[in-house]
Amino acid sequence: MKLPTIVQFCESLLLTEHTFKTLRNIVPIKNAFGEPIFIAGGNSTIFRVFIDQKEFAVKCFYDPQHDIDKRIEYFTKNGDDIIECDLSYFPEELWIWDDEHSGRWCDVAIKSWKEGYTLRFEVRKALNNNDTKRLAQLAEMFDDIAIRLLKKEWAHGDIKPENIIINKSNITLIDHGSCYIPSYKLKSNELGTPQYQHPRRNATYFNKHIDDYPIALISATLHTIAYDPTISSTFGDSDILIFDPIGITNRNYKAIEAAKRIASKKKDEQLYRLIDTLLAPTPKIEGLAEILQSQWHLCTKQE
Repeated sequence: MKLPTIVQFCESLLLTEHTFKTLRNIVPIKNAFGEPIFIAGGNSTIFRVFIDQKEFAVKCFYDPQHDIDKRIEYFTKNGDDIIECDLSYFPEELWIWDDEHSGRWCDVAIKSWKEGYTLRFEVRKALNNNDTKRLAQLAEMFDDIAIRLLKKEWAHGDIKPENIIINKSNITLIDHGSCYIPSYKLKSNELGTPQYQHPRRNATYFNKHIDDYPIALISATLHTIAYDPTISSTFGDSDILIFDPIGITNRNYKAIEAAKRIASKKKDEQLYRLIDTLLAPTPKIEGLAEILQSQWHLCTKQE
């Protein structure tokens, strides 16, 4: 069976009185053309709605999410200061039509709407304005949450700029779907977004260190472009990265070498070490927290 499409989800969100099994009083927020406002993700589409006059996000999944209820249970029970915890999961809740005569139920999750913008949006905005001070601030904020995450017993599983929300000075991770939690014997729903993952990450590699490589990749990118935003136009892509994990594996070191020249010019030994970690043969990066901690202290001293 084909995966649901965004068009199918939009059609159902326009008829919420008839398409939700148990949830009621859902009113989608629409754009100027009368269409539901949404954000498309890798495993779901998120709609901004009102429920009983309060603002929420409805997350519509393309396929069933294994053990997501257990992941939500863990964060609801234990709470956490770096990831959203107010999520409720409803299996087979939203009806979508495949044609005039048939359809199916899809899983959804409901959470409070988080004000703010994604890290990707904030970085693109700073690059467009050539705002190196803001880029340095974003690098520092990312390192702060990354250091705190690496100290946790759990791992996120899909670290990328779209899964990081920034609201003023606050930074929060979103999306529980791929979390590794040692006290729960869970499977990974996905392998993370490919352009942020080590090429050797696979379904059997699911442990505390699944976040190491994407953290190093994003941190090295942010610190490098904060020093020299022009490198983004040379090696960057629409997802803000200047490094390509697959290219690095295939011995394409042009971006690595350019970033190292910038780090050397700025006499930033910690950034040079961080860039070197991108050559790691496995997804696990030894001493990553220590490097980030040193880099974070360097940034705060320079302010």
